[in-house]
Amino acid sequence: MKTDLKSREYAGTKVPDNVKIVPLERNNNYIDILKHTYERKSASTQSFPNGEMIIPKILEYRLIPGDLELRDEDDGYGDERIFDEFFEKIDTECFYWSSFGEIDIDIIFLAPYSSSNRLWMMNARFKDNVGITSVDGDFSILSDIFIRYCIVSGGKELIRELDKAWGGVDKIKADFVEYVEKMPRPENREWALKYLIPLLEGYELR
Repeated sequence: MKTDLKSREYAGTKVPDNVKIVPLERNNNYIDILKHTYERKSASTQSFPNGEMIIPKILEYRLIPGDLELRDEDDGYGDERIFDEFFEKIDTECFYWSSFGEIDIDIIFLAPYSSSNRLWMMNARFKDNVGITSVDGDFSILSDIFIRYCIVSGGKELIRELDKAWGGVDKIKADFVEYVEKMPRPENREWALKYLIPLLEGYELR
């Protein structure tokens, strides 16, 4: 599904007035950035025989608590303020996107990162993955439908600042391991232990 230029609708929802809708002929420019940034890998288990995952392949990355659906401090997660304050400081144009994988990508609109825009996108969500990626490809946020964590990828300086904002790389690692170990559904925990925990080995800045 693509965003309709005339009606300014995506998934039957009116897109925000303050954003630019991407003409179809420009979509491939941004899809190429995503294909350069991420790779799709098989991630099957007994519970998920056809499982797949999208992971960064060129940039530094971190798994950080919360997802793009974070709403307010009353939901018990408490990461919204840190999340928004960090990314709203990156004053650059981004494209907002949704996908079922590398071959099924919707480029929804262009706008700088903002809390209101990420919430709009999540309310319109019907695909597995959603993301916000800078038009220069320097950073990207990937939110998977199955976990309450985001994969944030970017250059060394951005990742160093992100480590500071979330209490240091050791804390980020430990918090994620604890989150996975406490997953209530055994099949989700099995999948995360097999495919997400090994991603922590790539945390050393290259």
